Parts: sequence; structure tokens; C-alpha cells
Amino acid sequence: MWLIAIACISMLLIFVGYRLYSMVEYISGTKSKLVGISFYVEKALELDHNERISYPINIEGNVSKLAIDNFALSILPEHHINPSAHYAFQSIIPTFNAYGDMKFYNFYYFENVKLDTLSLYRTTFSRINRDDILYEMVGNGILGSNILAIGYWEFNFDKKYIATFNRENEALIEERTRGMLCVEKKINAEDLISLNFAGKDYDFALDLGFSGQIEIDNNRRNELLGKHPHQTVSVLRKTPHKTSIDSVYLFENMSVTLGEWNIDSCRVVNIASVDGNYLGAQFMQNFNFVLGYGEYRKDDKLYIERTKSDVRTKIPYISKFGFNIDLVQQKNIIHMIVNDCQIIGGQLKLDDELSAIDNGAFDLSQDGLKNKFIEYCYDKNSIELKIKRGNEMMDISLHIIPKSSPDSNPL
Repeated sequence: MWLIAIACISMLLIFVGYRLYSMVEYISGTKSKLVGISFYVEKALELDHNERISYPINIEGNVSKLAIDNFALSILPEHHINPSAHYAFQSIIPTFNAYGDMKFYNFYYFENVKLDTLSLYRTTFSRINRDDILYEMVGNGILGSNILAIGYWEFNFDKKYIATFNRENEALIEERTRGMLCVEKKINAEDLISLNFAGKDYDFALDLGFSGQIEIDNNRRNELLGKHPHQTVSVLRKTPHKTSIDSVYLFENMSVTLGEWNIDSCRVVNIASVDGNYLGAQFMQNFNFVLGYGEYRKDDKLYIERTKSDVRTKIPYISKFGFNIDLVQQKNIIHMIVNDCQIIGGQLKLDDELSAIDNGAFDLSQDGLKNKFIEYCYDKNSIELKIKRGNEMMDISLHIIPKSSPDSNPL
């Protein structure tokens, strides 16, 4: 009997070892056919509708603009995993996303993936299915660390370009990083960047996949409560198999210090279920920076400098009427409401489905629905909604009393 047990264990170890070898081969870093030390590609710096940095990647002859995320592997939504994709492996260790959901993800590769003229060899992408809470968030897909690890990436917000170049081009690295603050840590380190705010120093990870500015964990949130004004927002998290309501604490107009630089009017959020400390894509619009990936992820470096002008986009977190809309599971719904909002007065509920806004004046079919709706509300003091709640259709009118009035109410 013990011989059978040993044989079974040996077979299991061989299987696990093979799977691990396959995963390391595909994930440890994209193999690329670099065209020498002079390799250099420059693209216009663009943001997607979630304010994340996007970059064009050619996959089997089709160019898609993927959101850059240094904290994740590359990802494609299931409708982009076409017949030309090859199955690589399934993760043998479950992955937990930012909201605590556990998944075993399938990975695929394509024979023909190009970054401009650079051919990327068997680059793997994790497949996100429609029933995953991340499906709506990934957009066209994510350009993750397995692609970023090919070399150095310069993000220049002053001049609006992204440059990619060989990690061995020391002359160019010295030229592009001259005068910048250098942080010599893993680019996905939890303590990559230290900020001072509210009189204390805090360590943060850099997460370009997080579209916001600054996110803090629950302990740091508790330290701020009672000391700084805040709003509490309820957010719907919904998949075909799971529905939950998350609490978001919102601290506006906070000043922070990074090294010698003061950054005013920052938005700090706490998402209770995430419970992490991250600097996101909108915060990094304050800086020109270089992600320097060392070979096999050794000797990673972050170079950073303050932009010469304020180039930040300043989109409010939530509309002036105290709620946000978004496309969730192919439906336009109310997915975020400020708690105890006097404007709403209890008329709206999370998961209400929107049929029309202002009799169709606002286009519910456009991309970037959440931010487009926030912008639409900028100069309005009233809004008409047609919603579906269960089997009931309802017309709801919301009004803001001008601030000049003595009877005006905040959210």
C-alpha cells in the first residue's frame, strides 16, 4: 500500500512540477526579439475612459488599446480570446482579486503579438469571463507586468508621450532619468512610495490599474475619521452569481507630500473590501516617471519627477446629484449612491435600471458611461430619470437648490 502511496505522490509532484515549469516559462517575463540596444518606440500618451494610461498592442493583426497595469499580468476579456488563441494553462493556485473573490484563471497565448515592430514571443493573457466582477473594469484588456518587464517605460505627461527602450541602453537611461528621484525597489512592492499626509508617513504600492488617486486601508481610514470631512458611498458589486454592497469612504481636497513635492487637492478613498494602500493612475498624472524593469525582475527602479504644469484631469468621484450610473452585466444601472443624500431623498436604490435620462438627451449607449454622466451633470440643477425597479417603471425628478439660496442643501 505504501508503494502505491509513494507512486501517487510522485506522480502528483511531477504533474505540479510540470505545471509550475509551464507557468514560469510563460509568466516570468515575455520573451521578445529585441532589435539591439538601440531599440526605441515612442507613442502618444493617451488615457482610456477610466483615466488609466492606455497603449496600443497588435494581436493577430488587430490593434487594441490596453490599459497599463504594473500590478497585474496581462488580461483580455473573453470576447477577445478568439479562435487564434492557444490555451496555455490554468493557474494551479487560486488568485484573489482586489475584492477578495477567489478564481482559477485560464491563460492563453497568441503566435503573433507586436508592440509596434517588436515581436513578443508567446505572450500570455489571462481570460476574464463575463460573470467575473472584473469584466466591465478591464475594458479592451490589460497590458500587465509580463509585457512591461521587457525593459524601460518612460511616461512623460508634460510632453504627452510614452517611450519604450532597451534596459541595456545606459546612455539613454541616464539622459531620460537625469534629475529624477530614484526608488530602487520592486515596481510592485507594497512599500514602493512613501507619502506624508495628515502629519504621518505612509507607504504605498504603485498600481496603475487603479484608476483613482490615493487608496488607503481600513486602519488608515479609521485614523482620518473625525479629523477630516468625508462622505460615505454605497457601491453595488454584481455578477450573475454574487451581489454585494461595498462601502467607500471619500476624503476630498487632501494635501500630500512625496519627497520635496507638495500635491494639493488629492482625493483619498477607502474601499472597505479592498483594504489596501495604492497610488493610482490619476495620482501619477502629477509626475513624469520611468518604470525600469531589470532583467528577470532584478534591479527594478522607479524614477520620478514633478510635472512642470498641472496636467491632472479633475473628474469628481460622484455626480453632483449624489449617484453614479454604470454598465453592469449589460444593463445601465444605479451602482453608487451617497449615503443619506438629501438630493435623492430615498427615491433611488442601487440596481435601479435606467431607461432614459432627460428624455434621451443623455446617450446611455456611449463608452465611459460613468465619467460621461458625471460631466453631463456639471451645469445642471435638475435631472429627469426613467427607471425600472423590478417590474415597475418609475419617473423620478431630482433638483438641486442653488447654493446662493438659504435653503440650499449639500449632498
